[in-house]
Amino acid sequence: ARRRRARAFRRAEAEHQGLGLSKVVPCLPAFSEPHCGTACADLAGTPECAYLRRCEVAGLVPCQTAWRRFGEGGAVDVSHRSLKDADIVAIVETLAHCSHQGHRLQALDLTGNLLTDAGLERCAKVLSAAPAACDALLALSLAGNGGIRLRAQAALDAFTGTLATLRKLTSIDLSGVTLQGGAASRLASALGNCHELRSLALAGCGLGRTDQADCVAIAGLVDSGAADSLKIEYADFSGNYFGRRGFSAIAQSLRDSKLRSLSFAGNCGGQCPVGDGSNHALARFHPVQLMIEGLATNVTLERLDLTGCGAGPDTAFVLEDALQAHPSIASIELGNNPLGDVGLRCVLRLLLAIGSEVTLCDVRGHREADAAANQVRYRFSQPGGVYALNLRLPSERATLRTLLRFNGRMRGSVLRYFKFDVKHPKPAVEQDPDTDAWIVPTTGTCHFVFQPPLSDVAHQQASRHTISDERRSSRSVRRDSSWNGSVSVVDGLPMSRSRTRRGGTVSTIKRQSGANVALETDWTEIAVLLRGSRVSVSALRFPLVRHMFLSLVTQEEQVRFIRACSRDIWLNAAQVSKLMEDRPEIADAIACALFPSIRGRSSQLVLLGNSAVCSSTRVSGSIASSLWFQVSNPTGRYRLNLAEPADCVVAESCLLVNAWETELARAAGHPDVSQRGNYEMLRNEEHNQLPFTYTRDWSLPDDGLLRFDYSSVRRPRAGETAMSEVSEVTKFLRSSGYSVQSKLKALRAVSIHMTMSATQFRSLVLCFPDGVHRQDVFCALHTRVVDSTTLLGQTILYSTNVFREDDRRGLLDRIGHLHLLNPLHPEHVIYSCNLVTYEERRVIEFLVQLTTKEAGGKVIRESDHCAVPASWADKGVPCDDVTIRCTYETSQVLAQWRQILAARYCAGFYNRD
Repeated sequence: ARRRRARAFRRAEAEHQGLGLSKVVPCLPAFSEPHCGTACADLAGTPECAYLRRCEVAGLVPCQTAWRRFGEGGAVDVSHRSLKDADIVAIVETLAHCSHQGHRLQALDLTGNLLTDAGLERCAKVLSAAPAACDALLALSLAGNGGIRLRAQAALDAFTGTLATLRKLTSIDLSGVTLQGGAASRLASALGNCHELRSLALAGCGLGRTDQADCVAIAGLVDSGAADSLKIEYADFSGNYFGRRGFSAIAQSLRDSKLRSLSFAGNCGGQCPVGDGSNHALARFHPVQLMIEGLATNVTLERLDLTGCGAGPDTAFVLEDALQAHPSIASIELGNNPLGDVGLRCVLRLLLAIGSEVTLCDVRGHREADAAANQVRYRFSQPGGVYALNLRLPSERATLRTLLRFNGRMRGSVLRYFKFDVKHPKPAVEQDPDTDAWIVPTTGTCHFVFQPPLSDVAHQQASRHTISDERRSSRSVRRDSSWNGSVSVVDGLPMSRSRTRRGGTVSTIKRQSGANVALETDWTEIAVLLRGSRVSVSALRFPLVRHMFLSLVTQEEQVRFIRACSRDIWLNAAQVSKLMEDRPEIADAIACALFPSIRGRSSQLVLLGNSAVCSSTRVSGSIASSLWFQVSNPTGRYRLNLAEPADCVVAESCLLVNAWETELARAAGHPDVSQRGNYEMLRNEEHNQLPFTYTRDWSLPDDGLLRFDYSSVRRPRAGETAMSEVSEVTKFLRSSGYSVQSKLKALRAVSIHMTMSATQFRSLVLCFPDGVHRQDVFCALHTRVVDSTTLLGQTILYSTNVFREDDRRGLLDRIGHLHLLNPLHPEHVIYSCNLVTYEERRVIEFLVQLTTKEAGGKVIRESDHCAVPASWADKGVPCDDVTIRCTYETSQVLAQWRQILAARYCAGFYNRD
């Protein structure tokens, strides 16, 4: 037996020497390795046996799991084994040896080991010497081998040379391998020969850390436009340093790429210094926005991962713009980003409006937006306004594209509702013929007013009255020729173009004197506008929104998500109830935030009646402003905390109704009765106790205390009469024991269903104690009185039994001097007007114009009992900061002239009184 064991040992030693290996370490005579015995002749040619022999010769500890999957599909998996160079070289040498025996290697996974440049060079040379092994290799992974630096030229040459021979390679993972100093460019050149490559993972390779040329080179691999180019479908570039050049190159490649999955998670390019870009605004936008813009021309991408890359609200808005019409996107990952409320709103609008079926959207770990993030200028609920865009910023290019897309829903020219500043050229815009995406300039600035029509009624009524107004105005000019014609014709007022149902336009209507254009407004349009100012959550999309909400961990994230939902989407009572059930610990916060987002007052009341949470004192107090707000009768004083969703909804509704009323007033040629001569219904605006003037370029803040008075120009239609039911309301208010505040809320709630006479109005006012409560009643009901002349006369407004002097001053401040001017009976009233204020100056102008036709007419100043200068009738009332207290006296009343001036200066149709 000893002789037999000795002969077997000598025979095994001879075999090893025949392979060119060093001598094996002899085993103890009492034990023999299985692969060394004569009984294992059938196993001598297997890869496992060859590998064990090599490890035995080299004195290495073999990896027991290396060959478990090799027999199934030619896969060698030694991932996360902490193998060093010698261990991995032994495996590669075994693979090279086995390839000559017909064993095909298809996948080599060396992830998470300790391979260095020297070991990589040896492995590459071994594989190059065995072309049979390279021909069949489909997947290669060197991820997590931090020792690979590719700094040695020999290692880089050997590795790239071997890669170039892997013709059938479909997947390569080099995540965590440092690619700097030209290594990325060499790698890209080598991979260009791998025409079957479909998956490329270069996460955490330091691309772009020192040179953006590396990113540009890698970006070229994604472009599939050329016939011999790669068709990469899965690309992972997370954890790198892509900057502007890198992302720009990616954006250009996306048009013709076949990508289905793209990841830039954890990309730090936004924090890296960039040489290009001179001004401050350009230097601080996130460069990933350049890549996102390129998604508008892509049609194949299904998954996009931007987790933890510092994407703010401006980046989310660019994403909303780019993916609006994307046909394939199904998964969007935006977790761990400073999205803030605005960014979440952009994401929600995208998910509800996108054409493709998105099945996953991850926003876990989101936080408040950075203070340095660029502001999103676009207002979804009311896009019209004044814009000054820097087209070097991707977010502002997205704003222009969004407005163009909004404008494209209506027939007509591309820039139909744009009015550009004459000092700045119009931007050259065009539509991509393949994707229908808008192409806008990337340099320069753009200044314009965008004012799409809000009302179909405005067009219909204006077009109906255009011809008759021209005829009436010509007759009026002839009739007034005996009055020297000094004020017989009023200059035309500019108006916004109105859209018909067929997309037509209305030319500007010039309002002539005596032509009281009674535009019969249809306030049901307001409900349509409010419905279109948000996106409805359908039954098919609600599970996605709910899944996003359930995935959030902290209450801070959950509350921020709910606040974002409260701004731009419509829900129903069942959906809100479901969200409250999912998170009972914050059910009261959900009810407060989403109650205004429930479409329809009936549905809101259903939620109030079925939920015990909504009946709590905190919830009922928080939603009171939204619950009792009447959009069809908004006149009143508002004190709104914009941090409360209910107050924010009221503010947005007031702004939308204001824009609608302003457009109608301009279209109908009504006089401008605003406080500042801008046709706006808002007065006395303050934000955080700082006065400001509301304009269309003002955006509603997310927080702060907003104060303003709303004074509507709505009046009863011609021919409407007082309702007898108003007397029953008066009796009920007198007999009921409810609080004054409850009576005021109820009265405002039913005000839109009532029309009343001045006598009925007086009776209602006297049901309330004097002071601010009577002022509130006047604000709520004066637009429902059919005989406004009596209302503004001595029996009600100027009656000491109804209103005190302080009350009248308060009403003039809250409603406006022109609203409360009685043009048919201006006598016996003391006017106190500051000429620097538009509306107060117009009151003096009205009185001065009266004196030009009425014999003995004078505007007497109270200070010196002298008349104001007669030259004011021709030269106009000066705009000095001077307060005038005066009265009007006359010996002759010309009713026709007062009617003409009433149509020129006041709100309401006095010719019917």
